[in-house]
Amino acid sequence: MLSQDFYSQIRQLPIRERLALIDVIVQSIHDETSSITPPRSLATSLLGLAKTNDLPPTDAEVEKLLDERRAAKYL
Repeated sequence: MLSQDFYSQIRQLPIRERLALIDVIVQSIHDETSSITPPRSLATSLLGLAKTNDLPPTDAEVEKLLDERRAAKYL
């Protein structure tokens, strides 16, 4: 936390020097954060999660899998 004395010293600076101080502060923050990679979104991180090298099942294979699942579940 900055002391009140520091704030009063800043307020006594001419506008040009205060603007220069702002530029220095912004540049220092930019330099520190430019190497930080922003977090990826959830959707981006999930891309390719279920990707396989196999071909997708055909309609007939899907129907057979669903029939087997229904039979196991309800019979």
